[in-house]
Amino acid sequence: RNKRDIRDRLFSYFQFLKVSIDEQSIEAAVSKSLAKEAHYDRWPADRILNIPFESIENQSDEVIRKIATFIGLSALNEKIIRSVDFRFSKQQVRKKIADLEHHVLDGEGNLKQGVNPDAVVEALGQVRAFDVDSGFQSGHVTDYCPGDWRHLWTERQKQMVDAAIRAASHRFAQKS
Repeated sequence: RNKRDIRDRLFSYFQFLKVSIDEQSIEAAVSKSLAKEAHYDRWPADRILNIPFESIENQSDEVIRKIATFIGLSALNEKIIRSVDFRFSKQQVRKKIADLEHHVLDGEGNLKQGVNPDAVVEALGQVRAFDVDSGFQSGHVTDYCPGDWRHLWTERQKQMVDAAIRAASHRFAQKS
């Protein structure tokens, strides 16, 4: 499970889906996010691998080793680890998505004729190029850094998020 600060998760969610940030959408997103956390918190420790989000970017080779060991592939050699690390690096994923976008979308972001439907995701009125090998799609990789929400959200948005987190945390605490 990818462990990430809830505010960073929320910012990413709203940015990626291009969803408007209002009290109702924030409350729904916070509740869903905390419910998912609570679900995985109940799993036995030997059945889940917690990976801090920052380590994916800063220690990706070590994350690959941990995942491999967790799923029983502890004998992976360094060449394979470096290959996986390179293939799924931000730079390579961006390149792959840009190439896909060039093939499936016209200059205005509309779907080209005769495109393989597996290479496209249509959601919320958006058409995105989709890499079936990795699951990455248009808009998936950004330059966002942990904590950027502090200067990218308005003060009102921060207050709404804080209030939604407090309310949802209180509800989850009462259920426990």
